[in-house]
Order: sequence, then structure tokens, then C-alpha cells
Amino acid sequence: MLNLYIHAPVTDFRVFNIDSQFGLWCDAQWFNPMAVRLIEEIDGNKYIGNGVSDSPYLGIIAPAALSGGIKTLIYAMNNPATVCPLQWLGQNLSKILVELSNTYDVSFVYTGSCFLFENDQKIYLPEYNTSVTGNDEFEDFLARYDLYDTVASCFKIEFEQIPEDHF
Repeated sequence: MLNLYIHAPVTDFRVFNIDSQFGLWCDAQWFNPMAVRLIEEIDGNKYIGNGVSDSPYLGIIAPAALSGGIKTLIYAMNNPATVCPLQWLGQNLSKILVELSNTYDVSFVYTGSCFLFENDQKIYLPEYNTSVTGNDEFEDFLARYDLYDTVASCFKIEFEQIPEDHF
């Protein structure tokens, strides 16, 4: 299940820096078949073992050198009580997040993120004790509770930065 917080929860299990957290707590047992799949499909690396992989760009790398999005997902799926910022995931991970959250309990905070969810992504909002499915229902939820000021400022900034002659 994907647990999504609109406001960052006050918890000892909130991750502020994935590089340091991943480096401190990474364990060889974290590299289960799903983690190996993420490393190979998303980062394009060949997994060797014990977290080590062969990157087409960097050569043989330790787990700490994986992309931030992959480290975040591997960390989140192995630490279900942890809340990670959704902004650490690139949009290329939206489809895999659907699959991952069907198998693992993962928790993210949405504040400041411009992430677009897949249509079949089930999202539980613990602060409001409700669930929505997909980006459209999530946006409806934000509008119903007047939460756009909290989370949508990044959309405004992104659209204002597109030059008019781009269209």
C-alpha cells in the first residue's frame, strides 16, 4: 500500500537525506529480486551481488552509487515505518511505484512534489483516513479539502517557467 502524507508527519522515522540513510543502514538482504529488477530495469545496471552492480557509465559500483530514486525505493520497501519525500522519485518511477505498493507498504510525503500518479495507483492518505485511486482522484481530493496551496505551488512555478514561444 502507498501511504501518502500531505504534510510531513512528525516522526523519528522520517528520512531527510537518502544518501546518508541508505549508506548507514543498507544491508545485503535488501537486494531481493524486486530490488535487483529495479537496479537492472531503471538504472540499466547489471546486478553482480551483495548490492554491487556494473553500471554502463560508471563501471563496478557500490550500492551507494545507485540513483537516488532507486535508493529511495529500496530503502522504503525495506523500512515500512519510514516516510520518504516523494520528490526523490523521478516521474520514470510512477509505473513501478504502482507495482511496488501492491507488494510492500511504502510511505511518502507529497509536500513540494510534482509527481503524477498512474491511473491505477491506489493511494492511502493516513492524515485523512481515506483512499483515492490515480492522479485525477488525488487532484479532486486536493481541491475538495482546499489543499492546492500546500502541494501545488510547484506546478505553478513549472508552468510559469515555460517560455511562451515554446508552444
